[in-house]
Amino acid sequence: MSSDEDMFDDLEQTLQEGLRNLRFPSETEEPSEIDVSILEKTHDLKSMNGPAVRSYNLIKAALAFKEKKYLDSIFFETFALSLNLRIRFHANKIMEIEDHLPTEENLENFLGATSSNQPEFVSYIDRFLMDRPIDNSRKVDFANGKELMELCSELPEEWTVVQLCKQVNTEIYGQTRDEALRYPNRIYITLFRYPMSHRFNHQPIKLLLDNENLKDLYESIHDLSELIDTANTYVQVKEYKDFDTKIVKKMKDLLGPWIVCFSGKSRPEYKQIDNDTIAIVDKLLASSRNRYSDFQKTLICLIALRVYMITEDDIDEAAYQIADSSEQQWDLQSIFRKLQLKVKNRVERTYPVILVVDEHIDFMYWEMCNPSQEFTRVDSIFLLLTLYFHHKNNISEGYFNIKERSEDASMFRELDPNGPPKLYKACAVIDPDLSLNYFQKKVGSFVEAAGKENGSWVTIVGKEPQFKDIKSMLACSQVYLYCGHGSGLQFISAYETCQLATNAVVFLMGCSSVKFRAGSGYAMATASHHHYHVAKSPAIVGHLNVTYTNLASLSATAILGKWISSMTDMNLEIEDTLYMNKLKEVYASLKPSPYLTDVISQYKNCQKVPIVFRAILCYRGLPVKRSYRT
Repeated sequence: MSSDEDMFDDLEQTLQEGLRNLRFPSETEEPSEIDVSILEKTHDLKSMNGPAVRSYNLIKAALAFKEKKYLDSIFFETFALSLNLRIRFHANKIMEIEDHLPTEENLENFLGATSSNQPEFVSYIDRFLMDRPIDNSRKVDFANGKELMELCSELPEEWTVVQLCKQVNTEIYGQTRDEALRYPNRIYITLFRYPMSHRFNHQPIKLLLDNENLKDLYESIHDLSELIDTANTYVQVKEYKDFDTKIVKKMKDLLGPWIVCFSGKSRPEYKQIDNDTIAIVDKLLASSRNRYSDFQKTLICLIALRVYMITEDDIDEAAYQIADSSEQQWDLQSIFRKLQLKVKNRVERTYPVILVVDEHIDFMYWEMCNPSQEFTRVDSIFLLLTLYFHHKNNISEGYFNIKERSEDASMFRELDPNGPPKLYKACAVIDPDLSLNYFQKKVGSFVEAAGKENGSWVTIVGKEPQFKDIKSMLACSQVYLYCGHGSGLQFISAYETCQLATNAVVFLMGCSSVKFRAGSGYAMATASHHHYHVAKSPAIVGHLNVTYTNLASLSATAILGKWISSMTDMNLEIEDTLYMNKLKEVYASLKPSPYLTDVISQYKNCQKVPIVFRAILCYRGLPVKRSYRT
């Protein structure tokens, strides 16, 4: 490990210790169903380290939920999920400042100089003050649920923001990572921004997801994940026939009626249909002998707007969960069934859903529950708010905008001066290990063709990139594509990546490039995309599991081709006929779109690609839009 990485780890440890005693009440009443015996030996909360702080806050969240103190519960849960990234962002800020501090040797030299040289010393200090990094981003901090919701209220109105958190597992302290992931705890679903929220005064909603087959669900998904990562052949994974029945169906059973939360807000052209649906709901409720609270009415409206997504069993479950009495339950069953007859099933493009996913359930393929929906993932509300406030001036209608390129970057200035106008600038590192020749032939051919059309591509092919190369690429490009083993952090350290500044959308097409890793169940996990997010990259696309160069080449080519290029077909000079036929088939099935989330949702729906390899593709960060015409 390099000295830089050692310093980064030391700073993380220091900050973990510094965060351990934040905002905790000294005593708590312990309900019998939550085992907090693990904390009995901890007489002083100040002795707790970072992971224990996370678990303690999740226990507090469970206690508050049981006591129906929902806003407090949401605060404790969100604080716990945000801890990991808060540590990383704070550590990076300290290192940025340290990098610009005058050295002890320089200060001694200046202070020992004659009086005539004092102006030089003052000038040195002035330069230090001028060169210090200035972060104009909004500070993301919240001491309670009210402050948290005030911050969330500033997020784009178009977004639906859903947090998924696994219930605290106090046995985690003696478990391996695999045991912790398999542990069948229930899941909390929290809605921060959602349709019809004005009916509940824009307050968050927190619900508990439970299912008798929860243990089977966790084990099925974890077994599949292991199969993908350890399979000897592509065919072995490709022929996994039971994804829909073993994985997707069980996840939908867990979500039950709240699968409706996995559908985004309607776009303006569908608003009238929504208004008509809500009018029907209001009429049915007004004619009912039962009276419902604002909270109940909000949940009823959420179900009503997407009632075509749920089954008969889901209707019964929704009525059971929403009702306060058996009379209300029967009434709601009748109302929902009437709505199913009146509200037509419709296929529409909705605004994005942002999934805030706990690291202990991040290995699950949540997006496949509704693959036609535009999804992104983030690790915590803290990260979402940090990225949003940093990029706020470049976000409109809920999307970060990739704009037509300017001529300010010297590395692009001299590229093909007599060629056609280039609308975007992109960089690619392809097969830096010289061990994945397929990437060179297949992605390299696409990059060459796309560059001739309407983009400027700078590429490093078949050789190891230097830090200065990647720094320039990320600083100057709108798209950064890495096609090699893993995430590419073997060529540029985590510390160095965090010190960069970029607005580029990052594609990491190697195996398990955006997967969480931890040494034990207890430890807080790390992932490569964290480092790019700390560098302020708005979005990272990668894989949750091991993939194959053919599939990674196909997905990168098809997605980038339909998103940023003007290529109408894929006539690439590639000798592999089977690959080219498959690429053309997939490419023809996708529609060009300025919305990256839309293109990826189309790809996840593409039946011409084995479903497992569609499921492992993961989009993290902000929704992104291309704001120029191709």
